[in-house]
Amino acid sequence: MIHKYAQIIGFGAFLVLATFGCDTITGTDEERVPATVYEEMFLEVPEVARSGEDIRIRIATGPFGGCARSGETEVEKSGNIVMVRPYNYRFDRPSGQQCQPGSLEHELTVQFLDVGTVLIRVFGLGFDGDETVIEREILIEE
Repeated sequence: MIHKYAQIIGFGAFLVLATFGCDTITGTDEERVPATVYEEMFLEVPEVARSGEDIRIRIATGPFGGCARSGETEVEKSGNIVMVRPYNYRFDRPSGQQCQPGSLEHELTVQFLDVGTVLIRVFGLGFDGDETVIEREILIEE
């Protein structure tokens, strides 16, 4: 009798997978990729900030029109330079669904205690697939 229930449960699990697909249980396959960045207009930083206050940095990344979601943003601060590497996760279009066009946002905050000019460098991929760097300077005042 127990063997028969095990067969029924096993067949039920097979039907669920056959009906809804593996993505229902395991999720979609995603690939972590460097974000697509281009043009300085997609990097928002203030021109001037105060020493010791939070500086908000916003980066709009691609893919623009592909199936993706925002991933991690790696930040490395060394002296008066901040190196930022945004990542996104690409995936195949889920069955029966559309991918949302547009950009993916990455946001972070940094602080500088010393007065002077600091450099923000954002590393990513250009539309040609080659690595590109976008730079902005911020004047830190007392």
